[in-house]
Amino acid sequence: MKKLLIIAAVLGVMATVSCRNGNVVPAIIEAALPDSASHAENSTAPSAPPNSTTHAYSLPEPHFTADSVYLIVGVGDVMMGTNYPDTAMRLTADDAATLFAHAKPYISAADVAVCNLEGVLLDSAGTPKEVKNAEALHLFRMPERYAGRLSDAGFDFISIANNHARDFGYEGLQSTMRALEGEGLSCAGVLGLCESAVVERRGVKFGFVAIAPNALMVPLKSLSYTLKLVKRLDEECDVLIVSAHAGAEGNDCRHVTRDTETYFGENRGNIYHAAHALIDAGADVIFAH
Repeated sequence: MKKLLIIAAVLGVMATVSCRNGNVVPAIIEAALPDSASHAENSTAPSAPPNSTTHAYSLPEPHFTADSVYLIVGVGDVMMGTNYPDTAMRLTADDAATLFAHAKPYISAADVAVCNLEGVLLDSAGTPKEVKNAEALHLFRMPERYAGRLSDAGFDFISIANNHARDFGYEGLQSTMRALEGEGLSCAGVLGLCESAVVERRGVKFGFVAIAPNALMVPLKSLSYTLKLVKRLDEECDVLIVSAHAGAEGNDCRHVTRDTETYFGENRGNIYHAAHALIDAGADVIFAH
C-alpha cells in the first residue's frame, strides 16, 4: 500500500487516528482550512494546533507531496430540524438552505467528509418510537429533501448508526436510506441493510463503518461481529474510517471515562475499549461522537 499522510480534521467531534506499519501518519487537527488540501506543496507535515498537547509521534523523513496527502473531515451529530409532531418552529425559515453555509468551505475541502445523521429522513407518517422514560423521548423526523442539504454541503459518508435511526420504525429507516442514496451519499451502520460503504478518491479507496450501542445497529458493545467486518473491509481499502456513536450525555459527561458509560439507564458502551479493539482490527481513523 502506498504511503499516505492522513489529516483528520474535526468539526465538533472526538477523533483518533491510528498508525499501522508506518503507512498512516497520526495527526489530530481541530480545524481544517478550506485550502488545506493543497498545503502539502509547502510543508512536509501538518503543524500542531495552537495550545495543543504535543504527542510523541515520529513523522517520516520523506517529503510528502500533494498527491499523497488526504484530508478527512468528521462532523458529529447532525439534526437539521424536525417536522414532527408539526413543522411550527421546528424547521428553519429558509428550509435549511443555508444551514451549512459557514461549515461548507471546511466540509467540501475534504477528500472525504463524514457525519452522523441524528434522526430519519421521512416526509410524514412512520411509527413513532415508544420509550419507557418519557423524559428521554425526543423524536427527529426531517423532510426527505434535506438529504440534498447534506450532499450540497459536501458530505460523502453518512452514519445512521445511532439511537434516533429508528425514531419512526422500519419505514423511517428505509426512507432515510433511499433519500441518501438518491443524493449519491453512502450510508452505513444498520445490520443487514447498510453495514459499510466504500468510495474511491484520487486513486485511494476509503472504507466506512458506523457503529452504535443500539438495537439493529452495527454493534459497539458486542464487538465480535464488528471486528470481523472491519478486518474484511481493511483488506479491501487503503484507509478505513469508523464512526462511533457512544457514551453518556450531559454537562457532567464531557470526558471519556475509559469505563462503560450509561445514559437514562441505557448502556452506551465503552468507547475507549472499542477504539483500541477497532484500531487493532484495522481501523485507521475513528470519529466518536
